[in-house]
Amino acid sequence: MKDRIPGGYYIKARVIKNKRIAHSPPHFREIWEYLLREANHKAVQYGRYLVERGQLFRTYKEIRDDLCWFAGYRKVTYSENQTKKAMMALREYQMIATKKEPGGVLITVLNYDFYQDPSNYEGTNESTNGSTNGGTNKEPSLNANNKNEKNVKKEEIIKAVIDFFNFTTGKKFSHKNKEINKLISGRTNDGFSVEDFKTVILTKFTHWKDDDRNKQYITPNTLFRPSHFETYLNQDTPLTGDADQDDGRSKLERMKEKTRKLIDGES
Repeated sequence: MKDRIPGGYYIKARVIKNKRIAHSPPHFREIWEYLLREANHKAVQYGRYLVERGQLFRTYKEIRDDLCWFAGYRKVTYSENQTKKAMMALREYQMIATKKEPGGVLITVLNYDFYQDPSNYEGTNESTNGSTNGGTNKEPSLNANNKNEKNVKKEEIIKAVIDFFNFTTGKKFSHKNKEINKLISGRTNDGFSVEDFKTVILTKFTHWKDDDRNKQYITPNTLFRPSHFETYLNQDTPLTGDADQDDGRSKLERMKEKTRKLIDGES
Protein backbone atom coordinates (compact mmCIF):
# COMPACT_ATOMS: atom_id res chain seq x y z
CA MET A 1 0.00 0.00 0.00
CA LYS A 2 1.39 3.40 -0.96
CA ASP A 3 2.15 5.85 1.81
CA ARG A 4 -0.42 8.62 2.07
CA ILE A 5 0.67 12.23 2.28
CA PRO A 6 -0.23 13.73 5.67
CA GLY A 7 -1.91 17.10 6.12
CA GLY A 8 -4.40 16.96 3.27
CA TYR A 9 -4.29 19.26 0.25
CA TYR A 10 -5.79 22.40 -1.22
CA ILE A 11 -6.62 23.36 -4.79
CA LYS A 12 -5.17 26.32 -6.64
CA ALA A 13 -7.00 27.06 -9.88
CA ARG A 14 -5.00 27.84 -13.03
CA VAL A 15 -7.32 30.79 -13.75
CA ILE A 16 -5.41 32.66 -11.06
CA LYS A 17 -2.89 33.59 -13.78
CA ASN A 18 -5.58 35.94 -15.14
CA LYS A 19 -6.27 37.58 -11.77
CA ARG A 20 -4.74 40.77 -10.37
CA ILE A 21 -2.91 38.82 -7.68
CA ALA A 22 -0.77 37.11 -10.35
CA HIS A 23 0.90 40.43 -11.17
CA SER A 24 1.10 41.83 -7.64
CA PRO A 25 4.31 42.11 -5.56
CA PRO A 26 5.79 38.76 -4.45
CA HIS A 27 4.86 39.22 -0.79
CA PHE A 28 1.21 39.78 -1.78
CA ARG A 29 1.28 36.43 -3.60
CA GLU A 30 3.03 34.58 -0.77
CA ILE A 31 0.63 35.89 1.87
CA TRP A 32 -2.32 34.87 -0.34
CA GLU A 33 -0.82 31.39 -0.75
CA TYR A 34 -0.37 31.20 3.02
CA LEU A 35 -3.99 32.16 3.74
CA LEU A 36 -5.28 29.62 1.22
CA ARG A 37 -3.05 26.91 2.66
CA GLU A 38 -3.90 27.64 6.30
CA ALA A 39 -7.68 28.09 5.91
CA ASN A 40 -9.66 25.41 7.74
CA HIS A 41 -11.07 22.58 5.64
CA LYS A 42 -13.68 22.07 8.38
CA ALA A 43 -14.98 24.12 11.32
CA VAL A 44 -12.64 24.20 14.32
CA GLN A 45 -13.05 25.76 17.76
CA TYR A 46 -10.23 28.27 18.25
CA GLY A 47 -10.41 29.55 21.82
CA ARG A 48 -13.76 31.33 22.13
CA TYR A 49 -14.29 31.45 18.37
CA LEU A 50 -15.74 28.87 16.01
CA VAL A 51 -13.57 29.24 12.92
CA GLU A 52 -15.54 27.91 9.96
CA ARG A 53 -14.39 26.08 6.83
CA GLY A 54 -12.49 28.54 4.63
CA GLN A 55 -11.51 30.73 7.61
CA LEU A 56 -8.45 31.16 9.82
CA PHE A 57 -7.68 33.19 12.93
CA ARG A 58 -4.29 34.90 13.09
CA THR A 59 -2.47 38.02 14.19
CA TYR A 60 -0.46 39.85 11.56
CA LYS A 61 2.68 39.03 13.59
CA GLU A 62 1.88 35.31 13.39
CA ILE A 63 1.56 35.61 9.62
CA ARG A 64 4.94 37.35 9.40
CA ASP A 65 6.60 34.78 11.67
CA ASP A 66 5.13 31.84 9.76
CA LEU A 67 6.52 33.28 6.50
CA CYS A 68 10.00 34.04 7.80
CA TRP A 69 13.20 33.01 6.04
CA PHE A 70 16.86 32.97 6.99
CA ALA A 71 19.82 34.89 5.61
CA GLY A 72 22.63 32.87 7.14
CA TYR A 73 21.71 32.74 10.82
CA ARG A 74 19.61 35.90 10.66
CA LYS A 75 15.86 35.52 10.73
CA VAL A 76 14.09 37.81 8.24
CA THR A 77 10.36 38.61 8.09
CA TYR A 78 8.10 40.86 6.09
CA SER A 79 7.51 44.24 7.72
CA GLU A 80 4.26 45.16 9.44
CA ASN A 81 3.58 47.68 6.67
CA GLN A 82 4.15 45.07 3.93
CA THR A 83 1.73 42.68 5.65
CA LYS A 84 -0.96 45.35 6.07
CA LYS A 85 -0.65 46.43 2.43
CA ALA A 86 -0.91 42.82 1.23
CA MET A 87 -4.02 42.20 3.33
CA MET A 88 -5.58 45.47 2.14
CA ALA A 89 -4.90 44.47 -1.47
CA LEU A 90 -6.44 41.01 -1.00
CA ARG A 91 -9.58 42.64 0.41
CA GLU A 92 -9.62 45.03 -2.56
CA TYR A 93 -9.24 42.06 -4.95
CA GLN A 94 -12.29 40.44 -3.25
CA MET A 95 -10.20 37.42 -2.30
CA ILE A 96 -10.59 37.72 1.49
CA ALA A 97 -12.70 39.42 4.14
CA THR A 98 -11.33 40.27 7.59
CA LYS A 99 -12.89 41.03 10.93
CA LYS A 100 -10.87 42.30 13.87
CA GLU A 101 -11.50 40.36 17.07
CA PRO A 102 -9.86 40.42 20.52
CA GLY A 103 -6.59 38.55 20.13
CA GLY A 104 -6.35 38.60 16.35
CA VAL A 105 -8.13 38.80 13.03
CA LEU A 106 -10.77 36.43 11.66
CA ILE A 107 -9.88 35.96 7.99
CA THR A 108 -12.34 34.50 5.48
CA VAL A 109 -11.12 33.22 2.11
CA LEU A 110 -13.95 34.25 -0.21
CA ASN A 111 -15.42 31.65 -2.59
CA TYR A 112 -13.47 28.94 -0.72
CA ASP A 113 -16.09 26.20 -1.15
CA PHE A 114 -16.44 26.88 -4.85
CA TYR A 115 -12.71 26.75 -5.66
CA GLN A 116 -11.94 23.85 -3.30
CA ASP A 117 -14.60 21.57 -4.83
CA PRO A 118 -12.96 19.36 -7.51
CA SER A 119 -16.32 18.81 -9.20
CA ASN A 120 -16.37 22.50 -10.23
CA TYR A 121 -13.34 22.04 -12.49
CA GLU A 122 -13.93 21.33 -16.15
CA GLY A 123 -12.55 18.00 -17.36
CA THR A 124 -11.35 16.77 -13.93
CA ASN A 125 -12.71 13.25 -14.33
CA GLU A 126 -11.80 13.03 -18.00
CA SER A 127 -8.20 14.10 -17.40
CA THR A 128 -7.75 11.72 -14.47
CA ASN A 129 -9.22 8.75 -16.27
CA GLY A 130 -7.36 9.46 -19.47
CA SER A 131 -3.93 9.60 -17.89
CA THR A 132 -4.62 6.58 -15.66
CA ASN A 133 -5.95 4.33 -18.40
CA GLY A 134 -3.58 5.44 -21.13
CA GLY A 135 -6.34 7.14 -23.12
CA THR A 136 -6.19 10.52 -24.79
CA ASN A 137 -8.08 13.57 -23.60
CA LYS A 138 -10.26 15.43 -26.05
CA GLU A 139 -9.73 19.18 -25.93
CA PRO A 140 -12.99 20.92 -24.96
CA SER A 141 -14.54 23.16 -27.56
CA LEU A 142 -14.19 26.95 -27.43
CA ASN A 143 -17.94 27.29 -26.91
CA ALA A 144 -17.84 24.91 -23.96
CA ASN A 145 -15.02 26.95 -22.39
CA ASN A 146 -16.87 30.22 -22.90
CA LYS A 147 -20.05 28.81 -21.37
CA ASN A 148 -18.11 27.48 -18.39
CA GLU A 149 -16.35 30.82 -17.85
CA LYS A 150 -19.69 32.67 -17.92
CA ASN A 151 -21.14 30.28 -15.34
CA VAL A 152 -18.08 30.63 -13.11
CA LYS A 153 -18.21 34.42 -13.39
CA LYS A 154 -21.90 34.45 -12.47
CA GLU A 155 -21.22 32.26 -9.43
CA GLU A 156 -18.29 34.49 -8.42
CA ILE A 157 -20.36 37.67 -8.64
CA ILE A 158 -23.22 36.25 -6.57
CA LYS A 159 -20.84 34.86 -3.94
CA ALA A 160 -18.82 38.08 -3.78
CA VAL A 161 -21.94 40.24 -3.32
CA ILE A 162 -23.50 38.04 -0.63
CA ASP A 163 -20.18 37.58 1.21
CA PHE A 164 -19.66 41.36 1.24
CA PHE A 165 -23.26 41.91 2.42
CA ASN A 166 -22.86 39.38 5.26
CA PHE A 167 -19.45 40.70 6.28
CA THR A 168 -20.67 44.33 6.36
CA THR A 169 -23.98 43.70 8.14
CA GLY A 170 -23.09 40.70 10.30
CA LYS A 171 -25.92 38.66 8.77
CA LYS A 172 -25.80 35.13 7.33
CA PHE A 173 -27.64 35.01 4.01
CA SER A 174 -26.86 31.97 1.86
CA HIS A 175 -25.37 32.36 -1.60
CA LYS A 176 -27.64 29.48 -2.62
CA ASN A 177 -30.82 31.49 -1.94
CA LYS A 178 -32.63 31.41 -5.30
CA GLU A 179 -34.59 34.62 -4.75
CA ILE A 180 -31.45 36.60 -3.86
CA ASN A 181 -29.51 35.05 -6.74
CA LYS A 182 -32.27 36.13 -9.13
CA LEU A 183 -32.12 39.72 -7.83
CA ILE A 184 -28.32 39.88 -8.15
CA SER A 185 -28.38 38.35 -11.63
CA GLY A 186 -31.10 40.79 -12.64
CA ARG A 187 -29.15 43.87 -11.57
CA THR A 188 -26.01 42.45 -13.20
CA ASN A 189 -27.94 41.99 -16.44
CA ASP A 190 -29.06 45.61 -16.08
CA GLY A 191 -25.39 46.59 -16.32
CA PHE A 192 -24.56 47.17 -12.65
CA SER A 193 -21.17 46.03 -11.30
CA VAL A 194 -20.03 44.36 -8.08
CA GLU A 195 -18.74 47.78 -6.96
CA ASP A 196 -22.27 49.17 -7.43
CA PHE A 197 -23.65 46.46 -5.15
CA LYS A 198 -21.03 47.30 -2.55
CA THR A 199 -21.89 50.99 -2.72
CA VAL A 200 -25.59 50.24 -2.18
CA ILE A 201 -24.82 47.90 0.73
CA LEU A 202 -22.54 50.42 2.44
CA THR A 203 -24.89 53.34 1.82
CA LYS A 204 -28.01 51.72 3.25
CA PHE A 205 -26.11 50.02 6.08
CA THR A 206 -24.81 53.38 7.30
CA HIS A 207 -28.22 54.99 6.80
CA TRP A 208 -30.23 52.34 8.65
CA LYS A 209 -27.96 50.46 11.07
CA ASP A 210 -28.96 52.72 14.01
CA ASP A 211 -32.52 53.33 12.83
CA ASP A 212 -34.84 51.04 14.81
CA ARG A 213 -37.66 51.44 12.29
CA ASN A 214 -35.68 50.87 9.09
CA LYS A 215 -32.84 48.51 10.04
CA GLN A 216 -35.18 45.56 9.39
CA TYR A 217 -34.95 46.48 5.71
CA ILE A 218 -31.19 45.87 5.51
CA THR A 219 -31.74 42.73 3.44
CA PRO A 220 -30.76 41.72 -0.11
CA ASN A 221 -34.46 41.44 -0.98
CA THR A 222 -34.97 45.14 -0.24
CA LEU A 223 -31.65 46.61 -1.40
CA PHE A 224 -31.36 44.71 -4.70
CA ARG A 225 -34.99 45.13 -5.79
CA PRO A 226 -35.19 46.74 -9.27
CA SER A 227 -37.46 49.54 -8.02
CA HIS A 228 -34.94 50.48 -5.29
CA PHE A 229 -31.42 49.65 -6.45
CA GLU A 230 -30.57 52.63 -8.68
CA THR A 231 -32.13 55.10 -6.23
CA TYR A 232 -30.02 53.73 -3.37
CA LEU A 233 -26.93 53.75 -5.59
CA ASN A 234 -27.24 57.50 -6.12
CA GLN A 235 -28.04 58.48 -2.54
CA ASP A 236 -25.60 60.42 -0.38
CA THR A 237 -24.20 58.69 2.68
CA PRO A 238 -22.95 60.05 6.02
CA LEU A 239 -19.65 58.31 5.32
CA THR A 240 -18.85 60.43 2.30
CA GLY A 241 -18.74 63.85 3.88
CA ASP A 242 -15.07 63.97 2.94
CA ALA A 243 -15.72 62.94 -0.67
CA ASP A 244 -13.94 66.01 -1.99
CA GLN A 245 -10.64 65.26 -0.29
CA ASP A 246 -7.96 64.32 -2.81
CA ASP A 247 -6.21 61.30 -1.28
CA GLY A 248 -6.08 59.19 -4.43
CA ARG A 249 -8.87 56.86 -3.33
CA SER A 250 -12.32 56.47 -4.80
CA LYS A 251 -15.49 57.37 -2.93
CA LEU A 252 -16.21 53.66 -2.50
CA GLU A 253 -12.78 52.99 -1.00
CA ARG A 254 -13.28 55.72 1.61
CA MET A 255 -16.72 54.30 2.41
CA LYS A 256 -15.31 50.78 2.80
CA GLU A 257 -12.50 51.97 5.06
CA LYS A 258 -14.83 53.92 7.34
CA THR A 259 -17.34 51.08 7.50
CA ARG A 260 -14.53 48.64 8.35
CA LYS A 261 -13.57 50.89 11.27
CA LEU A 262 -17.20 50.95 12.44
CA ILE A 263 -17.33 47.15 12.31
CA ASP A 264 -13.96 46.80 14.08
CA GLY A 265 -14.97 49.35 16.72
CA GLU A 266 -12.27 51.84 15.76
CA SER A 267 -12.81 55.57 16.06
